[in-house]
Amino acid sequence: MTAVDTVTGEEATAQVRPGDYALICAEPCWLEHTQVDPETGTVTITLKGYRGRHG
Repeated sequence: MTAVDTVTGEEATAQVRPGDYALICAEPCWLEHTQVDPETGTVTITLKGYRGRHG
């Protein structure tokens, strides 16, 4: 996966393997916290700044 900042042109590349995930947040939204339950493999993510689909 490659992400490009269209303003600065900065790029970041990472390999996403089967069973993994990628989260892409657009400002003003950001990842605040990640909690992992090792017994179930459940990942709970907390996003802040989310305004919904309609702003």
